[in-house]
Amino acid sequence: MDSDVYIYKNSDLSKSTFLMFSWLQVFTAAGFAFSHGSNDIANAVGPFAVIIDTLANNTINPTAEISPIIMETFGIALVTELWFMGKEIIK
Repeated sequence: MDSDVYIYKNSDLSKSTFLMFSWLQVFTAAGFAFSHGSNDIANAVGPFAVIIDTLANNTINPTAEISPIIMETFGIALVTELWFMGKEIIK
């Protein structure tokens, strides 16, 4: 039985399987890094939008509209974070 396993490990099938699933692992890790960063951005945008709305209107509203410039700024921050820190996040 051990000789069958040894032959299977050295076959071309295991190399092709490794290559196929290694790309899947890279895409999965990239998706995880993006979702992790998106959650961080979502947790930061809410309080930031409330602070900006309170400073602009001098009142605390139950709902604060998030301006597109804030969303664009935090989106650029997410892409920048993934660009420079992506390798460390995956590790």
